[in-house]
Amino acid sequence: MKISVSQKLLAKALISISRITVGKTTLPILSNILFKANEQGLVLEASNLETSMIYELGCKTEVAGEILVPAKLITDIVSNVKADKLQLVAEGGVLEVVSEGFDSRLNLANPEDFVTISFDNTIKPLKLKSEQLLEGLQKTSFASSVDQNHPSLSSVYLYKKSDQVVLVATDSYRLAEYKIGFEGQIESGLLLPLMSVTELIRIISQSEAKEVQVLSDDKQALFIIDEIRFITRLIEGNFPDYQMIVPTELNNQVSLNRQELIDAIRMADVFSRENSHIITLLFRNGNLTVKSSDTQFGHNSTDLAISYDKEDLNISLNANYLLPSIKAIDSEDILVNVVSQNDPVVINSSPVNPDQLQLIMPLRS
Repeated sequence: MKISVSQKLLAKALISISRITVGKTTLPILSNILFKANEQGLVLEASNLETSMIYELGCKTEVAGEILVPAKLITDIVSNVKADKLQLVAEGGVLEVVSEGFDSRLNLANPEDFVTISFDNTIKPLKLKSEQLLEGLQKTSFASSVDQNHPSLSSVYLYKKSDQVVLVATDSYRLAEYKIGFEGQIESGLLLPLMSVTELIRIISQSEAKEVQVLSDDKQALFIIDEIRFITRLIEGNFPDYQMIVPTELNNQVSLNRQELIDAIRMADVFSRENSHIITLLFRNGNLTVKSSDTQFGHNSTDLAISYDKEDLNISLNANYLLPSIKAIDSEDILVNVVSQNDPVVINSSPVNPDQLQLIMPLRS
């Protein structure tokens, strides 16, 4: 193999794709990146068996070929060399990286030992706007569980409902839902692993792509974002039937300034850190008190004026769950729907955004 390629473009590609190879693996061959050079350009491939990435970029190919290169080594070299153009020449199991005044040689692995990355390209893609998908993933994934013992909860569930695609995540203590438009088709729901969602957020946020194409079968999903193809396994199993806990009527909504409520919760959390971050919201005539206490250090309370004329209501919540849910709402004012001390608290923007929902389960008293 012999190619000439932009140092800037190759470094960008390697930094992105090498993330797939990071971490412990029982297969040392997966700590490498496969280079494929042909007349159309250069294709990089990496996999950790859970996720895979294929990255395409332009190059001038003098001799086509395939090589398998240590990921960390080639990424460090290309990222740090000061040159506009690099020449990569592979022969006899050695890759030579050359630029003016620079020469580096790397020992190569056998490309035949690398895993095969494949996907059925005859599947009709689901087309989503990049900006909407990114926002939806960011505003739901934080509610996923980090406990790998419950895979279906350590995920973001993507499925079709009427004329929208729904993204939803829950760790059983809180739930976040976001709806976006789409083109194309989706046969069944996709349980996307949280780690894959985190990587997908990074890829989309660093891309200038206007659209993301999604193809899936019963075991994996492929996301096409411009020159990047990101493949992830799907979690087996079923997402919880969460609709049964979402209130059908939101007729007890309290309007609050979003930032004032965030500040009050943060202040209460100062005294709740040694008490599992438990804070109390006391709703009473014309007033919301956000409070917490600690038997050793003291207590704190903040009063916020609200429009509320029903019976007093005391709700205990986890500040670590409540804060991210409120931050996921972009409006200046938010609506907090409360029913009883044991019913879910529903948070939405003001005015209500029907395409977004944040739900927090109260702590049983």
